Amino acid sequence: MTFALVEDKLRDMYPGHILPMSDMEWIFVNAGGWMGAMCVLHASLTEYVLLFGTAIDTSGHSGWQTILVVHLMSFFI
Repeated sequence: MTFALVEDKLRDMYPGHILPMSDMEWIFVNAGGWMGAMCVLHASLTEYVLLFGTAIDTSGHSGWQTILVVHLMSFFI
């Protein structure tokens, strides 16, 4: 699945909760042992949905969380 298809499906399932295409920005990140780019689709006080892509292998962790955090990661070779 491409990122655009995921974005479209999420917009259909959760209208008004996913950022419109005109407001989306890819941010380059180098922290915690990983390097790549991410794009935030939705953020609130208790949850977030973001897309993350990298061209290299990654390592690291997301740290301690006080809420349930589910990470869905896709690796493309």
